[in-house]
Amino acid sequence: MSEKLEKAARGRRELMKNAVAAYAGKNSVLLHGEKSYISEDSKVCPYEKDSLHMIPLDFFLKTIGKENERTSFETSEEKDGVLYASLEELCKIYGKFLHTEINGLMIYSDDDIEKELDWQRNTDVMRNICESFMFEDISGKEIAALIEKNHPDHHHPRLLFSQEKIDFIKGELSKENGDKVYKKIFENIITYADKFMTENSSGYEIRDGIRLLYVCRENGERMILCALAYLLTGEEKYAKRAYLEMYNCACFINWNPYHFLDVGEMCASLGMCYDWLYNWMDENERLYIRRAIFQKGIMQIIDDFDDKERKRSWNWRGDLADNWCLVISGVGLSAMSIFDELSEEERPYAERAMEQTLLDMRRALSLFAPYGGYEEGFNYWGYAMEYFTQTIESLKNAAGSYFGYVDVVGMKLTNKFMMAVNGSVSVFSYHDCARPGSDYPPQMMFLAKYFNTLHEAKPRIEMILNGGLPGEGHDVYSDLFWYDPKMLDAGNSSEVKDVFLPISEIATMRSGWTKDDMFVGFHCDNPLGDGKGHSHMDVGTFVMDAFGETFFIDLGADNYNVSDYYNTYRVRAEGHNVLVFNADERHGQKKGGIGGIEKYEFGENESFAIGNLSDVYDDDIGIETYKRGVKIGEGKTEVSVQDEVKLNKKASVWWFAHTEADVAISPDGKSAILTKGTKKLKATLNCNADAKFTVMDAKLLPKSPVIKDQEPNDGVRKLSMYLEEIEELNLCVTFSSPEAEKRDFVPMENWCSK
Repeated sequence: MSEKLEKAARGRRELMKNAVAAYAGKNSVLLHGEKSYISEDSKVCPYEKDSLHMIPLDFFLKTIGKENERTSFETSEEKDGVLYASLEELCKIYGKFLHTEINGLMIYSDDDIEKELDWQRNTDVMRNICESFMFEDISGKEIAALIEKNHPDHHHPRLLFSQEKIDFIKGELSKENGDKVYKKIFENIITYADKFMTENSSGYEIRDGIRLLYVCRENGERMILCALAYLLTGEEKYAKRAYLEMYNCACFINWNPYHFLDVGEMCASLGMCYDWLYNWMDENERLYIRRAIFQKGIMQIIDDFDDKERKRSWNWRGDLADNWCLVISGVGLSAMSIFDELSEEERPYAERAMEQTLLDMRRALSLFAPYGGYEEGFNYWGYAMEYFTQTIESLKNAAGSYFGYVDVVGMKLTNKFMMAVNGSVSVFSYHDCARPGSDYPPQMMFLAKYFNTLHEAKPRIEMILNGGLPGEGHDVYSDLFWYDPKMLDAGNSSEVKDVFLPISEIATMRSGWTKDDMFVGFHCDNPLGDGKGHSHMDVGTFVMDAFGETFFIDLGADNYNVSDYYNTYRVRAEGHNVLVFNADERHGQKKGGIGGIEKYEFGENESFAIGNLSDVYDDDIGIETYKRGVKIGEGKTEVSVQDEVKLNKKASVWWFAHTEADVAISPDGKSAILTKGTKKLKATLNCNADAKFTVMDAKLLPKSPVIKDQEPNDGVRKLSMYLEEIEELNLCVTFSSPEAEKRDFVPMENWCSK
């Protein structure tokens, strides 16, 4: 265990030495810092009822040394022969501290530890607390035994589809009035599969000098969609085309373990198709694919587990939890597909792959805690969830259980995160994201079904029915994986309009849920730290949709293959909608700085969020205090971005807001009209600051380093301001319809929701 992880474990044991952590729906608990269980009966679990947190009474009394002292309480009720009472009542009676969260986490203690149970200040320890008891412990050997029990005699299919589900879908497709969503998904699958019939398979090619990933995805989509076309039609031409892709990939010299995501993706694709085409292939065909999965997938990950000498582009099993652990679980998926046909000597390696890929998932799943905001951003949510859901559903179908890997802290709320970062027109593309229009990934349907929040699947279903052919083949087959006909009849979502997500430090606010509604997103987590991961120097950035157009954007990711990626324009502060002080060759914000949203209030007519950026910029600038507030007001028809800064010495400052709109500055420089198509937005300076708007291209500032081959940002402009020799700044810009009146400057300390 690394020093960072050991430090978090020590922090957990110290903090929880007199405490108990439990989670709604789980039998496992953290008892005085170590994992334990409420009962030998796994069905005995805490639950939530009418805002109360119900816990088995005998268990609670035992943990505080009061066994058999009292058996009747006002909130007590019997469930399946077990007496429960609310933690709220029990802790009040027995003088215990109680901490509960809307995500299902509940902690009681002899001591008041509220300050320490802070996800923002104590992130690593809080994650370690949850990781230490949330999951069921199961060995690879036990997983294998369960699969063989459920699917004896090498029975297939057993991963994402059972034969019963395939037959059900085929039945719907054959009916004149069959399920319209299945019919649309089938149409999309056949469109792609027919296109693939005339395409060449992609050969082994490290196109960018690092990744086989492009080839893995091209061939993976071909084999998966053609295999599904065969399952749904029985037409052998599709099976033959799918196997051609499988055979081609199996012939590769390797699957590029240097960039191990490539191995994870290739294993997932081949593992699923091996399962689906098992009964179509002959033994020689199966053997060839099995050998490739074992040698080029399973044995490669064993080298990583054993930390053997090897070359890797990224230490994916290191301290930094990210999407890699979830994508690479595809190796475990492939092991589920082939383990029972391996030799006696080989089988333990496959069992180990199944076991260890599950264990490695745990840290990555903490990225959804505490309230569903995914730390790496929208795009990586989709990437991570694609492979996580494939692996975990395969485990469920094959072995009979999710083993606690779905209902973890934050997961039941993460669909709300995806809804929150979808603007009226575009996705909030903070960090290393692409810049798509509004997008609801298929995996939201998996979560909606698991947590019985079927209305959360409706945005994706609308995309399937009305969005045309998806541009990515993996979305097409994922739609088939996760759609359930019950979702079609679910009620409409009643999601709240305004959301704050800690850790990710995002606030999004909107006037409604239609394309023409006003939307503003505000991002305020820590700036890029040690040059790892997907963070940017973007503390305080904002985006905005209005009148059916996106007016202010985040540029998202650059080309990962450029030299000195973290100095590219799109990563540096100047490439975001933030302030830049004393612009020079540095990043514009401080490595290892600390930012966060310190206050927010949401109302029906006015909402706001205020970020503390005092420790975001380099110390020599002299910032004493800096707060940026973002407000949607005047009946949620206007957005204001306000900066209040105090320095202990004079500094120069740039104000930036990136846009693809045409910009016309007023003669006095105090307002500007932004035009996209036929829609117009007015920007107005609502303060006495000696500032004027200018417009400039989204290009490097004079002292910024020039990075070869970074994105040119053609067509993007910056609404800008520049001020020199300031020691204090009170700057407010309001965005509104052109007819709106100018507003008075209101200090943030006087802001309130309405």
